Amino acid sequence: MRKGAADKKHAGRTDWTAYYKKKKSRFSAYTQQFTLEKIIGAIDRYSGKEAGKGLKILELGGGRSCFAEQICRMRNVDVYDIADSNSLAVRLFNQMKMNSRSHSGIKLDLLKQEADRQMLHKYDFVFSVGLIEHFQGKDVETVISRHFDCCRPQGTVMITFPTPTKKYRIVRKCMEILGVWRFHDETPIRYEEAEDIFEMQGTVMNCFINRKLPLTQMVVIVKNNGKGEQDVSQD
Repeated sequence: MRKGAADKKHAGRTDWTAYYKKKKSRFSAYTQQFTLEKIIGAIDRYSGKEAGKGLKILELGGGRSCFAEQICRMRNVDVYDIADSNSLAVRLFNQMKMNSRSHSGIKLDLLKQEADRQMLHKYDFVFSVGLIEHFQGKDVETVISRHFDCCRPQGTVMITFPTPTKKYRIVRKCMEILGVWRFHDETPIRYEEAEDIFEMQGTVMNCFINRKLPLTQMVVIVKNNGKGEQDVSQD
């Protein structure tokens, strides 16, 4: 990853415990539907599961998960797990009721711990939403690689992260002025800053900006099977 935005020093850290304690706003619930659409689309197009067979899904940094319940209602899910370093998030996730055979919140520090042996190469679909931008420098590469450690061969990894479009910069600046910005260690990332990392891990199947979101996000979908041809588009 190039030196630049991801190496800059931050004024503070995001208080994730306070974030998970706070009730989700209606606005957040509304905008998260735009991300859910992309997740479901990636599952349908790239997961490679035969009809009728349940998916094994892992969400890294998932917290109490904004998406798990809806994904399990909308698609055939056998296992839906999250891995997060925050104890409250793991506990809240384990209390959720979902339409899947099993679901588990796993406490895992992505920088300090290798994935549990039971997690290695287990999941059909591994994803994160707004995770890697909270790390800097080489740590970004480490966190990206954790997705692939847990994904089965020919499985799919989807990673979304804020990217510094003009829209993102304006919306974030307004939130900072209003005093409602909580993600103090978030550094938006351009695709080309992490492109080589994704290409080392597998075949980039698609890459686009989700412009429906106020804080625009880059969406990268990678097949866990080494290098190959790419279909990179802006949709």
